[in-house]
Amino acid sequence: MRLLLSLLLISSAAQAEGLYAEVGSLARRYDLTVPGATHDGSAKGHVLSPLVRLGYEFDEHWAVETGYASHGAPGNRYRLGSQDGELTAHGHSWLLAGRGRFALGERWALVGRLGLARNQSSLTGTGEAASRATKGSTTALCGSIGVETTLADHWHLGLAWEHLGMNREKGGSVTHGISTTVRYQF
Repeated sequence: MRLLLSLLLISSAAQAEGLYAEVGSLARRYDLTVPGATHDGSAKGHVLSPLVRLGYEFDEHWAVETGYASHGAPGNRYRLGSQDGELTAHGHSWLLAGRGRFALGERWALVGRLGLARNQSSLTGTGEAASRATKGSTTALCGSIGVETTLADHWHLGLAWEHLGMNREKGGSVTHGISTTVRYQF
């Protein structure tokens, strides 16, 4: 048992460590329906927004990272009776997390993150939706689970399910989405 543990520690110490940068996009759903209104088709849908992370890899398994995720600004134009209105959501998150990476073979790995997200969001409205306007911020647990593949020596491509802990009651328009990222190891 001690021999196995020693071999694991030696192999972990032999792996590259250092800084990395990751950029990508976050695809998510939104729902800005106003009850009883006729919508122009944009009340529900999907939005693609940027995601950026910087991190430090201690070994091939463990890293710590910080990041930023925008949540775009989906909007909904509607008509309620004879009155027109609009409902728009804005938001972003600052992230701090630990990352674990576990090899599934020579080129593939399972990647998981767990940390905190500082979420700021707002919901603005005109017409009947003006009463739904809200603004707020919250700190919440964030996490992700996904896979990544090695493209070349320092390049990795990832696909993950992300949970950012947004709060709908504070004006947030999403709590999770799918991310695609490219990571470069310096």
